[in-house]
Amino acid sequence: MYDPSKVEMAQVVAPPYDIITADDQKRYYRQDPRNVVRLIAGEVRPSDDAQDNKYTRAAGFFQQWLQNGTLRREAAPCAYIYEERFVDPISGERRRRVGILGVVELEPFGTGILAHERTHARAKADRLSLTRAVDANLSPVFALFQDPRRIVAGLLEPVMREPPRLSVMLPGDEEHRIWVLPIGKRLAEVAAVLRESRLFMADGHHRYETALNYRNRQRQEHPEAPVNAAFNFVLMLLVDAEDPGLVILPTHRLLRDLENFDGKEFLKSLAGTGAVTPITDGAGLLTAM
Repeated sequence: MYDPSKVEMAQVVAPPYDIITADDQKRYYRQDPRNVVRLIAGEVRPSDDAQDNKYTRAAGFFQQWLQNGTLRREAAPCAYIYEERFVDPISGERRRRVGILGVVELEPFGTGILAHERTHARAKADRLSLTRAVDANLSPVFALFQDPRRIVAGLLEPVMREPPRLSVMLPGDEEHRIWVLPIGKRLAEVAAVLRESRLFMADGHHRYETALNYRNRQRQEHPEAPVNAAFNFVLMLLVDAEDPGLVILPTHRLLRDLENFDGKEFLKSLAGTGAVTPITDGAGLLTAM
C-alpha cells in the first residue's frame, strides 16, 4: 500500500491502464513522480531497448518505492474492504458500492469463473511482459459474486463503522475508502460465503488471462513450488451482484463505412431494447442515446 504519510493519495492514484488516454498519462506523470501510472501504463520512449523500456522502468520504480517506504508491506496477511462513493452521471444520484479486495485462486474460465469478453493477444502480451518484469499484481480484476441473503454485507458492516485506513477524495465528488479485514473468524466467514458462489468477470479479462499465463510459466520454471505459491492467485475486487451501487453506464460507439445501412430502421430496432432518444448534432447527424 502507499504510505499516506509520504504521499498525497489523490495525486498518486489512477484508473485501470486500458482507459488511460495519452493526455491522462501526461497529467498523471505531472501530478506526482510516484503516481501509479508509472507502473501500470508507463510512457514509451524512442530510445527504448531490451534493457530500458516501460517494463524495466516499472520494475525499477516498484523496487525503489518499496525501498524508500513510498509503498509499505502489511505486517500480516489481510484482505481489504473497499468502498466507492460517486455521483451517477445519468441520474445525478449519489451512489455507494462496496467490495472486498483479496486474492482468489486462479482457474481457467469455465464453471467457477465466468467470462463475457473476447481478449486480444497484443494486450495480453503487454500485461504479461509487465507482470514478469515487476513480479506483482498491480491492478485488481473486478468480479461479481452472488449472495442472495446478503451475509457478506452484514459481516462487513461492523468493520466499516470504524475509521477507514485510507480515504481518498477525487474531483467530481468521488470518494474511495479502504478498511483492513485481518485474517480471522470474520474473513473466514466471508470466504465461506464466496466459496459457494460462481464469480462473474465484470472487468479485467486481459489481466485475469495474463495471471493464468504467468502462473503457467511459473509452474514450469518452479515445479517444486507449493500449492499456495503467490503466482497461483490473483488480486480481485469482489462485489455483490445485487449491490445497489453496481450500475452500468452507457458507452459511446461510432460506426463508419457501413454498406447498405439504414439508420432509421436501425433506430427502430433499438426501440424494443430500451429507451432511445434521437439527437441531431450541429452538423445535422442523427445519433441515438
